[in-house]
Amino acid sequence: MEQLVTWVDRLNTGYSLLGDYTIPPCWPTHPGVVEDLAGLHDAWTIAVINDELSNHTGSNNLTAWHDRWLWPCLRRMKAGHYRTTNCRDCHHPECSTAVAMTDWGVIPNPR
Repeated sequence: MEQLVTWVDRLNTGYSLLGDYTIPPCWPTHPGVVEDLAGLHDAWTIAVINDELSNHTGSNNLTAWHDRWLWPCLRRMKAGHYRTTNCRDCHHPECSTAVAMTDWGVIPNPR
């Protein structure tokens, strides 16, 4: 988690993100955002590694990461897919209304 926090802080400052696209400081308190950012970080790590490995042959992995992963993720956070949309000026705690719906009792025995 510490590595993710450092990376998100660098993303916010290093990319010069405009207002609505910045990731609010309370993001670690929003589980869905944490999952999305963790996946974004993993994809970034793989893109950086692949770009380094293909240094001699040329690679567009990092360019593709920006296009396919970074901006769609930031747009999801801005557009209201997560409750952080309400946290632009100050943090608003999540009051989850979601109910676990998986019924473990109906899973057939695999034998």
